[in-house]
Amino acid sequence: MQNSTNMRILELLRFLYERTDENHPATVSDIIAHLNGKGIQAVRQTVYADTNTLIDAGIDIVVVKSTQNQYFMGSRLFEYPELKMLTDAVSQRFRQGQ
Repeated sequence: MQNSTNMRILELLRFLYERTDENHPATVSDIIAHLNGKGIQAVRQTVYADTNTLIDAGIDIVVVKSTQNQYFMGSRLFEYPELKMLTDAVSQRFRQGQ
């Protein structure tokens, strides 16, 4: 369970980092569709919780409140190659632990 939670949060972070900015925000429906397309189960409540977890961890995710909240990555702490290396390392670590 913990592994799937970690992978879901990392994939959410990757999605926001690679595909969103202030001109291209994503809705919760967009995020769920992306996660489901990757074989990761998610519902609205988990997206809200995971997004809040990332925000609490200091990741700059901007939330535009409306009838359909929109999310996008504000400032980026890592360049794309650094984020890829980080997510690959975490993913590899979990695969080794199984």
